[in-house]
Amino acid sequence: MKKSLFETELDHLNRYDRCFEECRHLATQIGGLLLARSSVMKGNLPLQPLRVACQVTFDQIKSQRASLGDANSSDQHALSHIDRAVALLKTSMDALSDDLLSGAESCKNALAAAIRELRFAASTTPGLSMVDLTCACCAIPDADLNLKTRPGVIS
Repeated sequence: MKKSLFETELDHLNRYDRCFEECRHLATQIGGLLLARSSVMKGNLPLQPLRVACQVTFDQIKSQRASLGDANSSDQHALSHIDRAVALLKTSMDALSDDLLSGAESCKNALAAAIRELRFAASTTPGLSMVDLTCACCAIPDADLNLKTRPGVIS
């Protein structure tokens, strides 16, 4: 039985969503790898399992992206952002070396650029979203944002 246009589009959106979610997951894994390599952790965490996890996730992303094939004209813009994010995530992974300092800055820069690309994709595509931590306790302090109010204080 042939799929309806709706079923075909729904299948495509589900695969699209999985690819996007895996990209977000990889960005989180790379952030964890950066944290594990930081001087704060003093190399107390084994890096190899984290690197392997990143590579496994990246391989899943490549497979999922390949399954999407060519983008529909309506998806081309968002998919181009996802493709750039995938390339930047790979650059970020490749930038890390085994010592604690080498490559960290280029890894962070590529990771930040990848996250920006994912935000662009999410902003143009219904159903995709990035987690917004601007109101979380770990968000940038108000002083850094030049805000003069605190929760519960009215000015």
